[in-house]
Amino acid sequence: LSTCVSVVLTVCILFGATTRAISAGNEWLKNTFNCSSQSLTSIPRSLPLTTEALDMSHNEIKTLNSEDFSGVPHLKFLNLSSNVIDDISNDTFKSNQELKYLDLSWNKLRNLSCYFLNFTPNLKYLDVSFNEFVSMALSHAFRNLRHLEYMGVSGKTLQRTDFQSISHIRLRSAFLNLESLTSYETESLRRLNTERIKIVVTNRLTDVDVMSDALSISEEVLLSAMKRSEYLKQALVHVKKGKEMKAAHLSLINIEMSWNDFTVIINTICQSSIKHLYIDNLFITETIKKKEVTQSNSLESLTIKNASVQDYFFFQGDLYNFIINRMLQNLTIANTPIVHMICPPNQRPFKMLDLSNNTLSDSVFSVTITNETSCKTLKELHTLVLRGNKLQQLQKLCSTTQHMLSLKHLDVSFNSLTYKYTSEHCHWSESIVTLVLSSNNLDDSVFKCLPKNIQILDLQNNQVTAVSADALDLMALTELNLGSNRLLDIPHCDSFRRLQTLLLKENGLHTPSVGFSSSCQGLGVLDVSNNPFICTCALKEFINFTNRHSAKLLHWPLGYSCSYPQTLNGTLLKDFNIAEVSCNIFLLLTVILCPTIFIIVATAILCRLLDVPWYVRMIWRWTQAKHRVKAKQKLEAPGEVLFHAFVSYSQQDAAWVKNYLLPNLEEDPVLRICQHERHFIPGKSIVGNIIRCIEQSYRSIFVLSAHFIQSEWCHYELYFAQHQLLSQDSDNIILVLLEPVPQYLIPSKFYKLKAMMAKRTYMEWPQDRNKHKLFWANLRAALQVNLSAGVGTPDTE
Repeated sequence: LSTCVSVVLTVCILFGATTRAISAGNEWLKNTFNCSSQSLTSIPRSLPLTTEALDMSHNEIKTLNSEDFSGVPHLKFLNLSSNVIDDISNDTFKSNQELKYLDLSWNKLRNLSCYFLNFTPNLKYLDVSFNEFVSMALSHAFRNLRHLEYMGVSGKTLQRTDFQSISHIRLRSAFLNLESLTSYETESLRRLNTERIKIVVTNRLTDVDVMSDALSISEEVLLSAMKRSEYLKQALVHVKKGKEMKAAHLSLINIEMSWNDFTVIINTICQSSIKHLYIDNLFITETIKKKEVTQSNSLESLTIKNASVQDYFFFQGDLYNFIINRMLQNLTIANTPIVHMICPPNQRPFKMLDLSNNTLSDSVFSVTITNETSCKTLKELHTLVLRGNKLQQLQKLCSTTQHMLSLKHLDVSFNSLTYKYTSEHCHWSESIVTLVLSSNNLDDSVFKCLPKNIQILDLQNNQVTAVSADALDLMALTELNLGSNRLLDIPHCDSFRRLQTLLLKENGLHTPSVGFSSSCQGLGVLDVSNNPFICTCALKEFINFTNRHSAKLLHWPLGYSCSYPQTLNGTLLKDFNIAEVSCNIFLLLTVILCPTIFIIVATAILCRLLDVPWYVRMIWRWTQAKHRVKAKQKLEAPGEVLFHAFVSYSQQDAAWVKNYLLPNLEEDPVLRICQHERHFIPGKSIVGNIIRCIEQSYRSIFVLSAHFIQSEWCHYELYFAQHQLLSQDSDNIILVLLEPVPQYLIPSKFYKLKAMMAKRTYMEWPQDRNKHKLFWANLRAALQVNLSAGVGTPDTE
């Protein structure tokens, strides 16, 4: 068993090492262990003595006793939810006087006596909801929980005396799961002293009394899972008549109601003490129709989020008029499918209007009857939020808000706004001081269409590449956010001299210049982190600037690293060093040129003193003379030459070679002609045979024709002759033009052959028979050489 416990504890410790600190009230607990979802049936006994937080949720623990937590006296946070606990010993927490957070929800407990609470006087959070309690009667053990701030409980019956034991304790929040409630005694909740109460309603007639009591005892009431809205109507009317309503905040979560009930409830709330109404996950049944609006100064704010309707075929104006024509200070309609919002026909006292994450277009607030795009009845509006819609034209937005004379904060982020510069000026409301234009499609031209008194401008995640020189003078601007754009350098502050904060993270700044500093004298905060810095000499000036400038550099140094060159990728800029000589061109030239000049001068003087020029002239003359002697010896008697000529031709021209060339040349018994059919050695490579024959021949005769140019082996022979003979003595090659060969047929790699045919004389086979004798005579004369010195027996045929 001890081994098993050790293994389980090891698993818990591993989980605890990767889990962040847990908050218990205002206290952050560090020594935490997460043993959740481990299929445990008991509490590990080898927990460290210093354990402050323990999560045992989602296991299979059935009972708790005094030995389970005796080894962790400093335990402050304990989560035992989602187990199968049905029995807890009275002395279970005898050693845990410091316990502040206890979650026993979603178990199998049947008795709310909870005498184990006698040992937890410092408890602030207690949740015993979603168990199997029948009655919600709290025992006298709850009297000792004087520091209790939150309590969650559930059951099937609720009577007036059930909460008597905690009536003297002022709770911050209470949660009652009443979805299984079958019996409720009127005024049972009045013994519950809490600032905020959250109730999961029964959707039965008992909800009328439950809601009435909740609205009478707590300043903030949250009702969840409501599907029978008529009970709320009755509760509101009942409390209103009795003038006992204490609630100032009412939240309705996950509710379903008809349009008629919705309008009645809103109008009733407007005549009650409720100042703030919050509705989330609203589903409206039935068709929306025109309803009268009850005006009242009591309701200050209305928030509707995640609303949907069953019937989409209705007149949109009926919905918009019912919502916008109210005497509210704050109105939020968010995450709904509304496509438009009208401008109120009369002046309204709105201070804040949030229409974010809808499907509003550029026609928002337009007046259809007069065809006006600007709204003139929201002159007291202070904050307007239109983020996450489908706005496209910045100039139309400018016109829409032009007459909102008190507007200070405008958020139109996450739209598709663009701006194309025209001769028309952008007439914004002069009161705007904060403008959020992030995550749109705006480019450099946006700086020509901005409110002139703006102080904070957010253009993050757009397509800005630079701040143009003809941008508007925004003399009041103190904060500019251009992060996640396409900037290649830090912009100057010529158009905003009072700028104090400049945010440029995640742009394309490779080697930012520091020229901006002269125009940004008042800059106090600068952020150029997460840019692809190229760590070369050009970046050194910026690094020096960061060290000496007084501006605070956000995310320094971890947010600033090299991206290029590859060898420095990931290196922090603070660790990047490069020698001064590598970056100073004058110093580099001095280092290189001074030693070079010294060496040249010293060498020249040394050569002069040692008569080196005289020796060089003598060696040159000797080499020239030696070359002339060797050339003469080679002409008279080449040492290794066995043949007078090697004949290279295409197989298509073999008949002419055999019938004309060879017989006419070999009439002279002295001439020895090398031909591949007679002198190539069997078994030896063709290339090797070609090289051997060319090297053992005094001259090489190339029979040029169109067939020659197309022959692969002729290419090999001519290629070798070009590199072995042409580079040494071009007179060793005799070109015989069997037929006219156009220059364009000769491959470009035979450029030397082209040059030779263009500059030197070649022999052309005459078509006139009378000239044949002269042709053969000239050819034999070109091959005459004395081979006696190198006579040897030719290789075996």
